[in-house]
Amino acid sequence: MGWNHRIVRTVLGNCYTRLAVHEVYYDPAGRAESVTLDPVCPLVNETDGETLGDLVKELALFAKAATLPILNMEEIPEFGVVSSLLCLPPDEDES
Repeated sequence: MGWNHRIVRTVLGNCYTRLAVHEVYYDPAGRAESVTLDPVCPLVNETDGETLGDLVKELALFAKAATLPILNMEEIPEFGVVSSLLCLPPDEDES
């Protein structure tokens, strides 16, 4: 199963719709089958010997995600259902 960074649209209850970069994992036929629940960010760990050059490579992967079609969280089988639970309904006392 392969993976890549993709921009994923997540509808958060009735609050808002978010676009963010996630890691998306694919089944053998190339269909998105799971996704990280939380967005990911480009980072490197200097303690493990990673360098600025590694960060530049990571940023290039994020830039490539912007060239691919946007995926919808609710259409990805694993974790898609939780997107409706992430935002509470507005408080009825607020006007």
